[in-house]
Formats: sequence, structure tokens, C-alpha cells
Amino acid sequence: MISQTPSEDKINYPRLLKYLLYVFILLAIAISVQKLFQGERSFWGHTQSHYNNYVIFKTSFKHLVEQVNLYDLYEKEYGDFYKYSPTFAVFMAPFYFMPDWMGLIVWNLLNCLLLFYGITKIPQLADKTKVFILSFSLIELVTSMQNQQSNALIAGFLLLAFVCFEKDRIPLAALLIMLCFFIKLTGILACVLFLFYDKKWKFILWSAFWFLILATLPLLFTTFQNLSVQYQNWWKLIVDDHTQSYGISIFGVIHSWFAIEPSKLVILSFGLILLLLPLVKVDRFKEFKFRLLYICSLLIWIVIFNHKAESSSYIVAIVGCALWYFTSEKSRLNLFMILLAFVLVSLSPTDLFPKSLRENLIVPFVLKAIPAVMIWLKIGFEQMKKVED
Repeated sequence: MISQTPSEDKINYPRLLKYLLYVFILLAIAISVQKLFQGERSFWGHTQSHYNNYVIFKTSFKHLVEQVNLYDLYEKEYGDFYKYSPTFAVFMAPFYFMPDWMGLIVWNLLNCLLLFYGITKIPQLADKTKVFILSFSLIELVTSMQNQQSNALIAGFLLLAFVCFEKDRIPLAALLIMLCFFIKLTGILACVLFLFYDKKWKFILWSAFWFLILATLPLLFTTFQNLSVQYQNWWKLIVDDHTQSYGISIFGVIHSWFAIEPSKLVILSFGLILLLLPLVKVDRFKEFKFRLLYICSLLIWIVIFNHKAESSSYIVAIVGCALWYFTSEKSRLNLFMILLAFVLVSLSPTDLFPKSLRENLIVPFVLKAIPAVMIWLKIGFEQMKKVED
């Protein structure tokens, strides 16, 4: 499905892509309006809105300007902690000044449209393949937008970074990866993509440039001393979270299945080795299919090895799974894996899935992570074998 002749299918897939774009836009608006009209709820002993995550994001800008600790718990304003970088707080400045009804809609639109754009811009993919990937990812996208998360944004940035590498737009690829890093730290792993392409020093220099720009961007609104303290507080929160959480990840699977306290450092190191192992296949770097498999692997890895992975995080992984399946040769094993992913990853958190199974089996045994782990291992196997003569 990487290429397609005009006579291959009578369905007008370019038109379907346009219709899917309308669906994405309407869903983003509808979900936002639904959250706005749900009113308030009791959360951690305080009254909060049903779009709490968005409130956390936009309020971070106010806290940055006020030079208070971004990572304290402000129970009267929102529930939970702010867990992103000081730079992300700057990005939320426009949203802070928007009324919630406008800001929430714009935020969800930004997430879904960047993901749509990232998928549709991948080179060498037939429109038919893009339609299948977008459609397969739709349920997880809804889950992410219902929680006002930035995960679709991350997936979109990573895909667009891959596209920019393929089109030799090195400065923009570096910027997109650094943006990912300042939203979620694991996005920095996309830097390994530069190994597949020429102009490696150009990428390194541009990455250093964008890192310095983005790291110091909050100085427009705060002092150097305060920014230094904010970064220290951010790091402390990350370290504390790492010791306390398992998430819907491979850490959670090991903990729930075997009732042991897994060494996160050991498992993370092993996972990183497996992620980097295909890079020994230097002779395959010239193959587009190999490079495509690597971005699929990366999208899944940053979720299944994330100790804070939530249900809404899986939009990133499911895009990787869909991109892998719909660009691979069809087999019964691949079909089984992608159907299992659709059932356990996409359907299990929804009302379409029996509540008793979800509460007594899916959640306690972290089954949502299993198909993603299986597909990630399968991708690694495909990368290590020779598929093109």
C-alpha cells in the first residue's frame, strides 16, 4: 500500500481524505462543546471543570509570569499537577487570554489537525493507505481530545519531523523534535532519525540552536534565576513521578502480571537497546521501508516505555501500529495483531466494551499495552531481517 495505480480502486480516496478532515474538525468542536456544557465536578475535594487538563495547561502561563512554582498543586484552580516544561507554559500564553469556549476548541483543533497533517504528508503513501491509518486512529484520537491531552500534537510533530528529514528540510526537522522534547522528554529520541540522512552536522547544529532558543524562551516573561528554579522543580517532579508510577506500559504489565517491583532503569535500558539495535543495519538506511518502520517503532516505544502512560497516551502508539500494518505485507499474524490492537487499545476504554471485562480484566492486567508491545517487537524483527533484495 505504499504505492497505488489510479485504476487500482474505484473509490475516490482523495475525496475521502477531504471528508475525513471534516470529520476530524467536527469531532474536535463537538468534544470541546460537550466538555464545556458538562458543568463542574468534585475533584480532590474541590469543584473543577470537566476540562481540567486544559485549565492546567493554560494556567501555567499565569504561574510562570507570577514567578510561582509551576509544579506546586493549586487545588483551588485545578486538580493534579502541571508536568510540562516552562517553555510549554509560554506556548500556552495565547490560550490563557482566550475565553475557555474558544481556547478549548482551538486546542483540540490544533491537536487533531496536526496529526491529520502529519499522516497525510508522509511520502510514498497512497491516499487509500492514509485513509485507513486516519480511520483506524480515530477512536484513540477522540479519547485523547476528551482528555484535552497533547499526545496527538506529539504524534503529529514526530511524523512531520520524519517528513522533513525525507524532504531534506533539516532545520525544521530539528525544530519539531526540540518542540517534542519541551512538551514530553521522550520526544528527544527522534533525534536518532538523523542517522538515516546526510548533513548530520547540520542537524546537530540546528538542534543545539533550537534547544537554546526554546530553553530560554521563558525569559521573555520571567527572570533567569526564577527560570533556573523552575527547571530544577520540573526535574524533581519527573524524578519523583518515575519512582511512584507504572502507567499503562510495560512496567505496569510486569508489575500486575508478576506482582514484582520491576527495576525501571533496567527495563528502560533494555528497551532502549532494543530500540537502537536495528541501527546496526547501516546497509538498510537507504530503504524507505526501513526508515518508515523506525518511525513506527519510535511512536510505539515512547508510549509502552513511559511509566506515566495513560489511556489517552495511546493515540501516539496506535498511529505507529496503524502505519506499520497498512504499509506492510498482509499476513494472518499481522492481521491478528492489528485486530487485537483495535479491540484492546481502542475499544476497551469505551462504552462499546463490557464494563465488567474492563474493570476486572483489562485495567487490572494492563491489557491495553499488550498489543502495542507485541507489534513493537514484530517491527523490531522485521527491521532486523532482510526484506528487500
